[in-house]
Amino acid sequence: MRYDSVGTLRVSRLQSPAGQAQLRRLGLPTDVFDSLVFLTSPTAVTPSLKTDGVIQLGEYLGGGWRHVAAVLALFPRAVRDFFYRIVAKTRHMVMGRVEFNPADYPQWAHRIVED
Repeated sequence: MRYDSVGTLRVSRLQSPAGQAQLRRLGLPTDVFDSLVFLTSPTAVTPSLKTDGVIQLGEYLGGGWRHVAAVLALFPRAVRDFFYRIVAKTRHMVMGRVEFNPADYPQWAHRIVED
């Protein structure tokens, strides 16, 4: 969220009550948490998943992130998602497990949707 210059991005963990409600609303599995789900609004009906979500997020953030998104978009989804799955499966081994605690970010409390 520190790269969101507009300040309108909202986030929710997929495991949270709010995240679970969105997954059910979208007809997505509520027990699989290895994906980024990007919605252009809380009422959007078509989510962008995995690397499509990363690309959408990069376009939303703008600046250098828009360029990263443009480079990612050059590759076929199957190739992007293959590497996305590898990163998703190994990130805890490489970077360690980091538990997200909204209380650690009081400046963003109004942008973290948990309930």
